Parts: sequence; C-alpha cells; structure tokens
Amino acid sequence: MLLELDKHRLNVIAYDGIQLGTMQEIKQLLIAPGQRADVLVHAAGPGTYELNALPFDQGHPSPTGPLARVVVAGEPLPMTLPAALPKPPLETIRDSEITGRRTLVLGATSPQNDAAGHWQEFTFTVDGKIFDPSRIDQRVRLGAVEEWTIRNTHEHDDHMFHIHTNPFQVIEVSGQAQADRVWRDTVVVPRPAKGGSVVIRSRFLDYTGVFMLHCHMMNHEEMGMMQAVEVYKD
Repeated sequence: MLLELDKHRLNVIAYDGIQLGTMQEIKQLLIAPGQRADVLVHAAGPGTYELNALPFDQGHPSPTGPLARVVVAGEPLPMTLPAALPKPPLETIRDSEITGRRTLVLGATSPQNDAAGHWQEFTFTVDGKIFDPSRIDQRVRLGAVEEWTIRNTHEHDDHMFHIHTNPFQVIEVSGQAQADRVWRDTVVVPRPAKGGSVVIRSRFLDYTGVFMLHCHMMNHEEMGMMQAVEVYKD
C-alpha cells in the first residue's frame, strides 16, 4: 500500500523495527506485505484528516481508499520534531567486511490463461525450485558477512523478499545505489520491467540453526517461494 496522510508529512525514524541514523521526511510511504515503519507526525491545525491508500502498480493494482481518519483538536501543544536521532543500533557494512557473495532468483510459472487457471497450475520458486522442508538451500558459516543479489524473473509481479533472524542492509535497487543503505528484514524486489533486482548485505554473527527466507506475498510462499537457510559453526 502507498500511504499518504492528508496535509501532513511523514517523518520515518525506523523501518522493520530498526532505527534510522537520520529522520526521513516523506510525503508518501510504501508499505509492502511484512514491512513496518515507525513514523512521527507533526499535527496540523484543527480538523479531520484522512490516511489514504493511493493507487500503486505492483504488477496488479494495490488496494486503495481511506484507512483511517485522524482528528486534530484541543489546546495546541508547542512540540517540535527531534533535530537528531540517537546513534542507530547497526553499523554500515563496509566493502572490506564481505566474506562471500551469492545470487538468488525468484521466479514463477503460470498457465497460459491466468484468469482461467486453477491455483495448482501456478508455481513460485527460488532458484527454480519450490520449497522442500527436508532440504537446506543456503548454508552460511557463523561469522560470515555476505552480499546477496536477489533477482526477480517473474514478469507479472513484484516480490517481497523476507528473511528471518538476521536483518540486512539494502545496497542497490534495480542497479541504483542506495545512498541511505537502510536496514530492513523485508524488501520489494521489483519485477523485470522495473529493473528486477536488489542487492543486500547481512552479518551472520550469533545465531546457529535453520530459519526461512520467503516471499511475503503469502500465496506466493504457500505455492513454493521459500527456502531454508542454515547458519553453521565450524
């Protein structure tokens, strides 16, 4: 959903529960399935303001319309937005830290006539395979710092890459370097017509065991777009 609060700016201080280093002042906020944002809002004058979902093309139209109404009333309070934020909890991953790189490919197959297709005719894959709970797809050594390229080859939809346990830093989106390199645990991987890739970096520092990565479009996950990741200790 592409969100906008009438006659207000949205001041983002955290994404996916991870505090930013500096506040981001924006007019519209895109929230994909699984994503979260912490936002400060400086109230305008007395009145009623709508929080709206605006049209957005994710390969199919996203929901639109009013989600909530914000009523501003009462005696004014002389409050200002913070001039600065505390130091963020995670340090930027430097090029020199990278110990390995890998590429994951998100794909899908569908019947010739999508509209008439049965759901069992659709498959959603990572690296050409549907999820198998008995298979480990990605093995990562404890202490590794890795850069992953996530490619979307599905012509019709954006996908929402989500990984459990370890957040990641978003380095590139569709070949465009990201100046702010925000930390997230869910990121939109655009369809090929919009560039079709993201590059992320992550540290695997303290947890060993098996966890999931998957598309946070839950129907895509349920039809196969999920993998098991194992972090192991030598």
